[in-house]
Amino acid sequence: MKSLAVDPGLKKIGLAVSDSTGTVARALTVFERGSLQQDCVRILEAVHREKAEQIFVGNSHEAGTRMNEQARFTHRLLAALRAAASIPVIQYDESFSTQRAQEVLAERGQGRKLRRAPDDALAAAAFLQEYLDDRADKPA
Repeated sequence: MKSLAVDPGLKKIGLAVSDSTGTVARALTVFERGSLQQDCVRILEAVHREKAEQIFVGNSHEAGTRMNEQARFTHRLLAALRAAASIPVIQYDESFSTQRAQEVLAERGQGRKLRRAPDDALAAAAFLQEYLDDRADKPA
């Protein structure tokens, strides 16, 4: 099953997609946030273009955190996507996906990129790959 992952940030939104077998995730694109409606349209355009069958929206569930601006936006985005999409929209705990994306960059020898925040699309790919791997490890 092909999945689209959304990593919503305060300024940008990263998208990643799985292959049609639901085995491998890859970074797709990053775009600047606009209005909630504009963001939903862009995400749903990617869903249509990529023929995704489900959407994962990353939301950090780090212990001890309170509802901040990031979390409020993510909840609004989830509600808007659920209202507009004809496919399942699933909230996914993407805690530490940025750190995982940094580890991937380091493994690829792209240490210079570590001085900046990693690509939001790589963070989306990191948590989507985690979901795919976890699902593959479970017996059918």
